[in-house]
Amino acid sequence: MNKIIKAFIGILFFTAICSCSKGSSIAATQPEGRSMKLLVTYVLEEEKVNVPFDGEVIYLRTGMAKMKTSVSVTEAVLQYKPDMVLNIGTVGTFRHKVGDVLVCRKFKDRDIAKVAISGLTSYIDMSNDDLSGIMPKLAGEPIYECSTGDSFVTSPDEMDSDVCDMEAFCIAYICRKYHIPFASVKVVTDIVGSNSVKHWEDAIRDATAKLQEWFNKQ
Repeated sequence: MNKIIKAFIGILFFTAICSCSKGSSIAATQPEGRSMKLLVTYVLEEEKVNVPFDGEVIYLRTGMAKMKTSVSVTEAVLQYKPDMVLNIGTVGTFRHKVGDVLVCRKFKDRDIAKVAISGLTSYIDMSNDDLSGIMPKLAGEPIYECSTGDSFVTSPDEMDSDVCDMEAFCIAYICRKYHIPFASVKVVTDIVGSNSVKHWEDAIRDATAKLQEWFNKQ
């Protein structure tokens, strides 16, 4: 009888190992006994919108630029242990129109990319993460690339991504390290090379309204 029990336990253990080793994408699953946790990050208070979510939503204002974002998001991830992280906010572009809402799941650090030192990560692709079980609205959306850097982009020559910001790549890097699904939903406020920083500041209110409208649509 003991041999049979040991053999059965061995089969269960082997099955568990095989299940854990399949696939390289990250998926959020419903933890037994508690609701899902969504960490929503944003740079400015003016960019914050209410994100519909079937579970607990934790909002985090990161502040501007890569260093502040990296520190605040790492602390929040370790403290709250979210099932997914969602970044919201505004972006510049030269490929899309003001008011467009884009779901970014590919990320580039344009500062590191310029240095081109072996061993430094400048590109992260989160598009294989399975979001269907936690935020199905995002799972079926077209996927765009976001370029992150510690400066405002003023010329199309400074990047080759769909949009540009100052924080998303850092969050993607942290989420990849801690195996947490991540996406960034951005609304376009300015056209690179055509609008000034002042224009971006003036456009935030209208852009945030567009972003809230997008989230409210089922």
